[in-house]
Amino acid sequence: MWGLTNQNLNIIKPFPVFKGYKKYVPIPPGMISLKHGVEEVYICTLVIVDNLRKLTNVNKNDEEEEDIYKYVAKQDVIEFQKLLKVFGKEYGKSWTVIPDGEGLSQLALLEAPEYVGRADMRYELSEMPDAVKLLLYTRDVPEGIPIEPNTLEISDYDSSKPTKIICHGWMASSNSSVIKGIKDAYLDNQNVNVIGVDWSTISNDYFYPNAAGAAITVGKYLSSIIDSWVKQGTMKYNDIHFIGHSLGAHVSGFTGQYTRRKLGRISGLDPALPGFQLGKGPNDRLDPTDANFVDVIHTAAGILGISITAGHVDFYPNGGTPFQPGCSVSWLPTSTQACSHGRSHEYFAESIRDNDFKAVGCSDWDHFKKHKCKNIFATMGEYTSPKVRGSFYLKTDSSAPFALGINGTLY
Repeated sequence: MWGLTNQNLNIIKPFPVFKGYKKYVPIPPGMISLKHGVEEVYICTLVIVDNLRKLTNVNKNDEEEEDIYKYVAKQDVIEFQKLLKVFGKEYGKSWTVIPDGEGLSQLALLEAPEYVGRADMRYELSEMPDAVKLLLYTRDVPEGIPIEPNTLEISDYDSSKPTKIICHGWMASSNSSVIKGIKDAYLDNQNVNVIGVDWSTISNDYFYPNAAGAAITVGKYLSSIIDSWVKQGTMKYNDIHFIGHSLGAHVSGFTGQYTRRKLGRISGLDPALPGFQLGKGPNDRLDPTDANFVDVIHTAAGILGISITAGHVDFYPNGGTPFQPGCSVSWLPTSTQACSHGRSHEYFAESIRDNDFKAVGCSDWDHFKKHKCKNIFATMGEYTSPKVRGSFYLKTDSSAPFALGINGTLY
């Protein structure tokens, strides 16, 4: 697990970070120029973060916690925890760990040293046609076909059907489980057009502020495309349902904010917190004014996802915070956070197949646990009524199928 080999990675000589072990430090290609050298403290931080990422990702194969020690020496964990206390002081300041589109934890730089390329990048609208790709999925072409903004009317798109637009978040693409899982559920259960937004050229940036800052530009670009499609008579604003996960949720919000008329619906799946809550107003993130109906599912609120309400209706499965059932790894909280962040799109994909995520209106999770909720119920996910308003809570199972029906409204 810890022994790394040179598989087309930039490799530098090991530092004595873990005593008694030979360690190699993989540097993500293009992230750091080795020619300019790297400070020892920063190198050590990268070692720690990279090993944290590997510890986290073991859990993706549904390994039991005790089985993880087959891959990781206990002494390694002890040494890691000691060093994390030292270098962890910068955690949340200069670096953090954020899950990608597959729920695998990745190093995210929050402050870029001068030798990190593309720091503080600003994207222009003129760059978007090359950076943002669109794919059309239909029952006849489930694998997807690339579409150009001005050729939708002559493609396999059926203007008589509703349109679902799906957007991934940080470190993801159209091949991620976010888009594939939701797209497959739609094509299996509804006769709709599905369009996937691939902005991986921008979102796959280890310097997280670059990707976060570009969300508004991507949204503006998508709004101009939608406006042109509507003008051509290819689609109607009210027939558009935009689904976005993490950073993609804010992209969907900016898209709706800049279209000439409001979109029919936006579903925000655990909208990203870093860069979108502290000191930010409604126009700086997804909010209820971005579409005729905005519904939000919170699963890692306060850590990776925003904790404030962001829709006409906000759902908080299992309290809406990390420690979503089936995600807990007691000695490695970042694994729990990453898994919980991904649960939002898993819940949504399941809701397309089965509208059994019943929730009850409540002021908070504590009141839910004490059975002090309103006698108001709603369905979370695809089949949420556009008339419902407020905050709703529910329980889920620890593995798919997650929905518990009416039992999910009882603690």
